[in-house]
Amino acid sequence: MFTERGDCIEAFAGNEATVSTFDYRSLIGLNLTQMLSSQLAKRLKKHIKKAIESDLTETIVHPVRAADLAPEFRGLTGPEDTLWFEGKVTRIPAWGGGEVNAVMWLSSDITMTISREQKIKSLIELDALTGARSRRSLLKFLRRAFKDQDASSYSLLYIEVRDYLTYKRDYGLVSSENLLKQLSDFFQQHISAPNRLYRFEGSDFVAILPSTDYVEACQVAKNLTESLINTELEIGQHALTIPIDVGVAENHITPTSRPLDALYLANENVGKYQLG
Repeated sequence: MFTERGDCIEAFAGNEATVSTFDYRSLIGLNLTQMLSSQLAKRLKKHIKKAIESDLTETIVHPVRAADLAPEFRGLTGPEDTLWFEGKVTRIPAWGGGEVNAVMWLSSDITMTISREQKIKSLIELDALTGARSRRSLLKFLRRAFKDQDASSYSLLYIEVRDYLTYKRDYGLVSSENLLKQLSDFFQQHISAPNRLYRFEGSDFVAILPSTDYVEACQVAKNLTESLINTELEIGQHALTIPIDVGVAENHITPTSRPLDALYLANENVGKYQLG
């Protein structure tokens, strides 16, 4: 329990206490600023004040790292660990005869829940076969970039693996899927951060090149194509050079633009840009 100023006036350890050996009653008499970093303490005090003023339960989800704790409490978590808590803050109608504005803060450790959610998100955002980012992740990026026009300067490469269905027919599903994984690794090696590679569908990949104009993107496409044609990849018991066709488009926002315009344009431009 905390006063409006952030002073702890009572503390109990629940059945699911994060650190079972810690004496939670030792917090009584301490202010939040003596337990936590000034930034986190200030944030939590705002929720206490809001719960008191509104007389409604406040819910806050927040991380706690070692750096968020006062020095004497940093041993409660590992230096690289991040714990997540959900707090429910409710005004206490009368404490100390109604002379003190106070709240009951029920805190639950939700670290495992957040970890599971992050793993699920990772599975959704990544293509399981190739390790590239997923189609869903690409569409999410394009729509977000369209809304945030100040951050929408980018070019896009649409990459098609030439004759992939022939490889699939001649060498089988397993070998052809292994080829896609090799290609994905190759593309990601040659299209490094902050650029991003996505598997769009089938054997088609898309690369997003932030802050890159059309001419620069064409040069990236040229380098990628020439590097791949000089590299042998394994498929079945054979080492082959794999040709690709690339389309290039630069994103331009106009009053009539749509979020996926650059994607469609790059797809239409496959094989049409000038290698120089």
